[in-house]
Amino acid sequence: MTRSLDERLEAAKHSLDASAVVAGLVNVGDQMSRSLATGPSVAYWRELLTARNAARDLLVGLEKRIEQDDFVVVQFGIPPRSASPMRIKYSHARLIGVEAYLSLTWSLADRVSGFVGRVLCSADGGAFSDQGAAKLVSHFVNPNDSLSKSTAGLLFDSIRRAFGWPIAVSYALRNHFIHDGGQQHEVDFFAGNTAIDEFKITAKGWKNIRNRAVTYNVLPDNIRKNANFPTTPEEDLRVLLNACEREMDEALGILLGSACAALSTHLSFLTGTDV
Repeated sequence: MTRSLDERLEAAKHSLDASAVVAGLVNVGDQMSRSLATGPSVAYWRELLTARNAARDLLVGLEKRIEQDDFVVVQFGIPPRSASPMRIKYSHARLIGVEAYLSLTWSLADRVSGFVGRVLCSADGGAFSDQGAAKLVSHFVNPNDSLSKSTAGLLFDSIRRAFGWPIAVSYALRNHFIHDGGQQHEVDFFAGNTAIDEFKITAKGWKNIRNRAVTYNVLPDNIRKNANFPTTPEEDLRVLLNACEREMDEALGILLGSACAALSTHLSFLTGTDV
């Protein structure tokens, strides 16, 4: 990635603000106005990104922060002197951290995808609807989803082929943890529940994720050649999450930049003024 997602979000905010000033010169229509009104929301998206990064950092070295009985001390802020710090099982701390991370990851993806869809998708594909806003998988990755037909062909094909697999894996993980709690058909996802097991994934657990990702109609070769995606994801979920995050951030940055560029270019033609 030439720039981080946070930098791309900051650039998008500046682009939308500049476009909003120029848009005041002509009647740009309701859809353009709604799109440009997204500018103030970008600051909150950056807060989501910061929270996601904090959730990821909670997972780093978690297995090294245990006490002798395999409990983790959890503390937010400074508790009163009389209060004892909260102690929870390692497996619970791991589950809470992973679910928080995946929830924030996909909240951010939904917000960015919704804005992009408003600009780059067709009217019947969610562009005019906040309730049926564009989603990353349905509109930009899954070719068998009817909603993908509402996305510009060049954009859809390039995102799917370069980033489809890591996006699908992350989405499969999100659904597995948020909806299934990390267990499906009595198959445990993690290799064990103690700190010794760290974030190791069972063979059957990874197979469930892989099979779920394939249902979004992508393949493991739908990835950039230089992506360095883990070949043995069972060894550590955190390595897999980091790889998916890197690729998803790149895909979201490209989509965001494409949408902002389309807005500013269209405004330039409408007004005869460079944006």
